[in-house]
Amino acid sequence: LSDEYSKLKSKGSLLSAIEYTMEHRKSTETALRSCMKAAKKSNSGFSIFDHRGKPLPKALLRKSFPSGTNVELLGGESATIINELGRGVYGVVLLVDVSSEEDNEGSQRRALKIQAPIGSLAHEYSLLLEVEERVQPDSSGFFPFPRSEALYAFSQGGLFMMTAGSESGMNLIDVANCYKKIMGNVPELIAIYYTSRMLRHLESLHEDGKVLHCDVKPDNWVLTPSQSRDAVGGCDLMLVDFGRAIDLEKVTRQGEDP
Repeated sequence: LSDEYSKLKSKGSLLSAIEYTMEHRKSTETALRSCMKAAKKSNSGFSIFDHRGKPLPKALLRKSFPSGTNVELLGGESATIINELGRGVYGVVLLVDVSSEEDNEGSQRRALKIQAPIGSLAHEYSLLLEVEERVQPDSSGFFPFPRSEALYAFSQGGLFMMTAGSESGMNLIDVANCYKKIMGNVPELIAIYYTSRMLRHLESLHEDGKVLHCDVKPDNWVLTPSQSRDAVGGCDLMLVDFGRAIDLEKVTRQGEDP
C-alpha cells in the first residue's frame, strides 16, 4: 500500500483538496451561460431551448402528474406522462413518451427531470455529455449513466430530458425494503453483486470520466436491464442524479492558480 500511495502522491493525484462549493457554483454558472448561448445558435448541435420568457407548461406545475397527461415542450416535441420515477427536495423525475413532429418512427421513452433553478439542470446536461464522450459502453453496449437528450429553460425553472434507466425507478433502497419484508435481510450474494457493480461503475466514472458524483447513495442507484456478460439475471445498476457532480478536468485545486 505504501508503494501505491507514493505513486499516487508523486503524480499529484492525491491530497489535492478541492473547494467544492466554489467549484460547483462556478461550474453551474458556466454551464448555464454556455447552454443559453448554444440555444441561440441553430447549428450548435445541441438540443437546448431557451424559453425563459415563458412559464413552464401548466401540466408540470402540479404536485402530482396523472398518467396520460400530454405536455407540449415548445421545441417541436411533446411528451406523454407515464409515471413518476423519483422525487427530491428540488425536483421530480417523470417517465415520459416523447414524440416529435419530425420523427416518423414513433415515440421514445425517456426520463424528464423538472427542477428549479435552471442552472443545476444545465450543469447536469453539460456534465453528462462529457461523461458520454469519455466513458465507453461495454461490449454489449451497456452504459451505466444517463445520456443527455435535451434541455428546456423556462421562467420558473427547467426541464432536462435524458435516457431512462428503468420504467419503474426502482433503486437499491427499494431492493433492500423488498428483501426486508420477505426475508428480513438482503442475501449476502445479492449484496456482494450490487456492491461489485457499484464499485465497477464508480471506477469507470473516476478513471475514464474524470468526474466525482458527490452524491452517491442507495436511492441514486437505479436497477436497469442489461445484456452485459457481467450482469446477473439481466439486471445491472445505473447511477443517476449528477446535479452535484464535479468535472475533475475543470477544477481548480487549492494552491493552484485559477
